[in-house]
Amino acid sequence: MPRANYIDNGAFSGCTELDNFIIPKMVTTIGSSAFENCINLSSIDIPDAVTSIGERAFSGCYALKSVTLGKNVTSLSGGNRPEYNGYAFADCSALTSIVLPEGIRVIPKYTFSGCSHLKEVVINKNVTNIYNGAFEDCSDLAKITCYAKTPPALGQDVFLRVDVENTELVVPSTAMENYKSTDTWKGFNIKYAPVRTDVESESDLLYVQELSTLAGKTVTLSLRMKHTQEVSGFQANLYLPEGFTIEKVARGDGIKGVDDDEEYLYKFSNSVKDDGSRFFLCYSITNTPMPEGDIEVAKVTVNIPENAEPGDYAMILRNGELAYGENNIRNEYAQTTLTITELKVGDANKDGITSVGDITTIASHLLGDELEKFDENAADVNGDGAISVGDITALAEYMLSSSLQGK
Repeated sequence: MPRANYIDNGAFSGCTELDNFIIPKMVTTIGSSAFENCINLSSIDIPDAVTSIGERAFSGCYALKSVTLGKNVTSLSGGNRPEYNGYAFADCSALTSIVLPEGIRVIPKYTFSGCSHLKEVVINKNVTNIYNGAFEDCSDLAKITCYAKTPPALGQDVFLRVDVENTELVVPSTAMENYKSTDTWKGFNIKYAPVRTDVESESDLLYVQELSTLAGKTVTLSLRMKHTQEVSGFQANLYLPEGFTIEKVARGDGIKGVDDDEEYLYKFSNSVKDDGSRFFLCYSITNTPMPEGDIEVAKVTVNIPENAEPGDYAMILRNGELAYGENNIRNEYAQTTLTITELKVGDANKDGITSVGDITTIASHLLGDELEKFDENAADVNGDGAISVGDITALAEYMLSSSLQGK
């Protein structure tokens, strides 16, 4: 490996004893046949810095069960012609699933051929071509999720010896008819999926701002609208995880403008629908544009269940529409994340333990000191939603009680 950011062609080819390998974060290119026939390599994580994976890079890695492709990978053929160069993961017979990142636009020939235990594939919305034999002999393939609205063009024998009739093909609902009328694709068991939205890359949409909190807390979600075009009305349905309940809804700060009669310039309302979603509607009778930018249009106070397990929970807006006069912008599906975090009570300085150091950290915070590490959720020991001297006394009491009990 003469260059730190490049794994040379054939660098580890045939290293049969290699069962684990950590690719350095600065690597941008994995050369052709770099890990070919590393028959005991069991998993590989491709760092985000990697943009190119060469032909046959992992071909013949029979034990390779898990592959994570970094978000910036754009080529699975080393940048060469994908119709002639491929086989990057051919005969990785233990591989069970693969997700192709947004930068990949073509799947080269025989990329996953012989991956006989591959069960699920996720194809991003930008893929336009899948070349010859790309999934040949993927006999266990049960589900393909393809977000491309236009069915990718297929080469010869792409799904040779795949039971397409019993393989579920999940596509955007707006594209179902396109797939049903396209040779080969129409042979799958076609179902539809919502059109997922990359919130960061979109310029005109409604979304819920991501948030981290604790189980049992009451939090306020910010429903936001970012827009570059004029908007005088919007609507959307909000879906929260099961067990999460809405306590109240209030107008967002971004639409609190008033007219000369001190009445709200924008009519805002919400209601509960039969499917459990909360429907939001806001419009201007005078067709007055709303403030431009990324504005808050609603505050949604939500109760988090006490028994909610730590992890990421989906917050979904469906049937979003922004309107101005006769013009409108629709977005079928926008998803963000509400993260429930694990917490050690009183661990304000985030060192993994509860100690007198946390008391001094809370005191320093109250005095206005700049702290390198401070967790407001952990510091709110008494759970009243504010950091105060009450949390110091509650923490002292908690520590004393734990000490007396031998904890």
